[in-house]
Amino acid sequence: MPEEVRFEKGTLLGLGVEGVTYQAKIKSATSVKGEYAIKDYYDVTPDQFYKSTRFSRQRQIFERLADKNYRETHLVVPMAINEVRNHKGTPRLELVFPLLKGKNVSSLLKEKSRPDWELIQTFIHDILHAYRVLHQEVKVAHTDMHTQNVMFSEGRFYLIDFTRAKGLKEIRRDGEDFVNVLSQLLLGGREVDEISQKHAPEVEDTNIASYIAEFNAEVQARVGKIYGQNIKDYIYSLPEKIAQKNFDYGQYQKELVAVIVPHFQANGNP
Repeated sequence: MPEEVRFEKGTLLGLGVEGVTYQAKIKSATSVKGEYAIKDYYDVTPDQFYKSTRFSRQRQIFERLADKNYRETHLVVPMAINEVRNHKGTPRLELVFPLLKGKNVSSLLKEKSRPDWELIQTFIHDILHAYRVLHQEVKVAHTDMHTQNVMFSEGRFYLIDFTRAKGLKEIRRDGEDFVNVLSQLLLGGREVDEISQKHAPEVEDTNIASYIAEFNAEVQARVGKIYGQNIKDYIYSLPEKIAQKNFDYGQYQKELVAVIVPHFQANGNP
């Protein structure tokens, strides 16, 4: 993307700990067309981004995947890294992403009150593929996958937001995150909302980590109750397996689908 391209920001897409993300379109005279997602950092300059160890894993991901199509990797990385200036003339970092027209898994669950086998199969395929690329080709662990960091767009799932990416010593965390999101899809939005309301912290309660642990524990228990202990045990064996040196993502994907599908064959797609 040429450096002279400038963007007109529109709808606010999200507020994060490091910056603000907007939907944007190109406003400068250029042959480049389309809509994009722009992330403006609050207090990070391009110089800091390229030199600070704080961003070393993100740089590693962006550089290794720069020439890859996100539709093939299922990992959404910047198309361009720009320098912009605020109203005081201070330089700030701006990342330009392809705009995914869809919704995150959290919003998807609000629409899907009951589990959808086609969606579950697609999630298993797409996110395990994204993990394979991230772990085996880039040598990085995401460590922060949850229902708001997985986008569903045009029938496929994509992993976003690499702010908390770490080295492969943390790879087990990716396995834990995968089974937590998969388990919510297996329960469907109605049960997930019921569990969330049950464990929702009071306004004054800031112990979010405790809430998440209680929420995930009940999700896991309900998966076992509905799908059976064998299916639950196989699903929750992933964190241990994914940490193994020669873990086969494709084989695990096939086995996971084969383990779960009899439940839907016996009960139908709810």
